[in-house]
Amino acid sequence: MMSCEGPSSLMVIDESNKPVSSAAVVVQSMSMQGVTRMTGENGKVLVDKKKLIGAKWVMVSKDGYENQVIDLNEPWPEKVMLRQKNNGAQLSVAPDANNRRR
Repeated sequence: MMSCEGPSSLMVIDESNKPVSSAAVVVQSMSMQGVTRMTGENGKVLVDKKKLIGAKWVMVSKDGYENQVIDLNEPWPEKVMLRQKNNGAQLSVAPDANNRRR
């Protein structure tokens, strides 16, 4: 369970272990009220957990990346990894010239 002691930092990284700047970190309660903070250039954000009594989860998001949701029944994470989205790219296969109908 999340401790309510002072501020805690959270670092958002990508799959290359590089900091992700301008990622939204939203600490959310069951009432859907949340506190949003943005990561800095170093990928870090500071969250004052004392003001977040009743928070249930943290969602980390940024355009071009898959969202991550952290359950706050677990210990406060030091790092969260965002994975890049596939961008919907699909592989197209050219027809086999040997199988064409004449």
